[in-house]
Amino acid sequence: MKNDSNEILFGFDYIKGFPVDYGQWSFILPFLLGQKGSKKILEKKVKNAYFEIAKELKADYKEFDGGYENWRDNYLFAETNQIVVPILNLKAAKKIICRNEMQKKELKKIGFLLGQD
Repeated sequence: MKNDSNEILFGFDYIKGFPVDYGQWSFILPFLLGQKGSKKILEKKVKNAYFEIAKELKADYKEFDGGYENWRDNYLFAETNQIVVPILNLKAAKKIICRNEMQKKELKKIGFLLGQD
């Protein structure tokens, strides 16, 4: 693995955005593409897709162990810490971690206020 010494970590408090984790959806979307119907019909199709997938993947993915309702509520419709925002103001970061003093000097030159770490 390459060690990139130019990486800087910017830490933020809560950022308002929307969750983007679609990992579990990737399992069922092929079953739902082109499907039409009421919410109740689509829910039944999602449930059927779950059972089809769970038969094959249960041994490899713990998410499928607790049954359909557990999977739906805790994995399919769960918010995660992946957030998409239209723009991110780096100067609003609550914490900035630099790998070396040169990075700190460069950030200070362009207006960042860095505390003593």
